[in-house]
Amino acid sequence: MKHVISVVGGLGNQMFQYAYSLTFKKNDAVRLNDSLARHGESNYGSELGRVFGIRMQNRFCDSFLIWLTRKCIVLGSQSRFSGLFLLPLKLLSLFGIVIKSDYLTQLMKQNDLRCRKSIWYGRFQSERYFVEHREQVMNAFRFDPAKVSAKTRETADEIVRENSISVHIRRGDYLKPVHQASFGNICTPEYYRTAIRTICKRVEKPVFYIFSDDIPWAKANLGSTAHYIDWNTNENAWEDLYLMSLCKHNIIANSTFSWWGAWLNRNPDKLVLCPPKYTHFDDSNDFYPEKWIRISGVQAE
Repeated sequence: MKHVISVVGGLGNQMFQYAYSLTFKKNDAVRLNDSLARHGESNYGSELGRVFGIRMQNRFCDSFLIWLTRKCIVLGSQSRFSGLFLLPLKLLSLFGIVIKSDYLTQLMKQNDLRCRKSIWYGRFQSERYFVEHREQVMNAFRFDPAKVSAKTRETADEIVRENSISVHIRRGDYLKPVHQASFGNICTPEYYRTAIRTICKRVEKPVFYIFSDDIPWAKANLGSTAHYIDWNTNENAWEDLYLMSLCKHNIIANSTFSWWGAWLNRNPDKLVLCPPKYTHFDDSNDFYPEKWIRISGVQAE
């Protein structure tokens, strides 16, 4: 069977989509398509190739089907006539093309019996999809130290020598009204303070490295004794992810970016502290692995 995986969104989202692609059978043909990411549906374009050297296969027909899928799902979710907008996707099954998306449960449940090609457009944001392929995923997401800046390389050397703790704070787009209802007010100042207190009780001589798109806010709320990483921006932001993965322990935001920073951390004794939920909706209950420590904002759960 042929499978086409849409690669779209920020780097963290693209990594989830690629990790999901590794779960298909070895005799299946799997193509990665980043046409949406290349044409405006990602802040910094297609990052998997630039950061990890992962190859894409953008065939015109696949790109059109992905565009159609996204358009129908977006319009369908905004209209009381959702069935009308989803009808084209269901009609494709008559031609052996099945659309799969975890944005809509009914699309994930479509019958595969006559399927000759499946188009996958979704998030797939859970370790449960690919935990059995852990080493394969870890190897795919190896960073090349030769690509990082001299300042990042120097910081990396410090991180590996210390009881380093990464703290990721994401504000930026989460403050916009369009995202506030989903992601806002989950990682509060008290969440970070409680997580830091928890680490201080469990880790001897911790050294904190703060990663954020709002460094002034972080300094105002967490103090000035930590190391603030403020030079990796825009297309170089992935260097923050590299540094997070080198830390001994991680305090993450409700963000796929710092999720991967913690997941790629190879320390067998790592502590990963995370907020109680990813979004304010119920469809992200398995976003965080079970072993990670959920912090309610006041105390560890």
